[in-house]
Amino acid sequence: MSKDNFIRASYDNKTRAVQLETDDGRFLVRTGGSLCWRTNNCGNLSSPVTNGQPSPKKTRNYVGFAQVQNPETHFFFIFPSYEAGREQLKASLVRRHSENSIATMLQSYAPPNENNTDNYLAVIKSKTGFASSTKVGQLNATQLDELMDAIEEMEGYHNEKTSRKESWITASRFSTSNGAAPVPGAQVHIEYAGKTYTQHADALGQLPPIVHPPKGVSPTKIKVIKPDGSWQTLV
Repeated sequence: MSKDNFIRASYDNKTRAVQLETDDGRFLVRTGGSLCWRTNNCGNLSSPVTNGQPSPKKTRNYVGFAQVQNPETHFFFIFPSYEAGREQLKASLVRRHSENSIATMLQSYAPPNENNTDNYLAVIKSKTGFASSTKVGQLNATQLDELMDAIEEMEGYHNEKTSRKESWITASRFSTSNGAAPVPGAQVHIEYAGKTYTQHADALGQLPPIVHPPKGVSPTKIKVIKPDGSWQTLV
């Protein structure tokens, strides 16, 4: 994973791709592999949700969210690096589950309505040698790493390794505005490589990153609808 300074990230459900943006405006696209690999989230940590939106409380150093229907809506954290994600997994275990046994911890970490919790526990016991009654707070640093290794494997971080792909692209960001304030939900048409895509601005009027076409391909056009119903090319 690159040591570039990633400041924000987004997730495309159609392509299942994570886009990580650097502080100097470059984008790293991660496709293939597992969701927790693409998001640098080895524990598949997700945010609490308020009114349908993520409302993180204690988790730090994330740069975005991957909204996934799984089957319920989850906002999985996207971290700038594997190390950052691993550190937050450790912080979450210590903060939330120090007084809990491993068996009790898994009831909330991998609840039975979404996971085979008994199998999850059996695998952790097999890989670590810990008893199900062992309290998370009793583990030393080496043992805590072993627990995280087992969780990382159970969450699928190492699955589909051969399909992993990272590629750098050049893209630009645009915002919609009426001249005085952002226009949330504004619709635009993106004409790229002979195809037209519809995008909508988010609650702050920001559009997803617009990819620059490669050499030899016609320039990308961004169009907005005018009051008379026609489309005007802006960029």
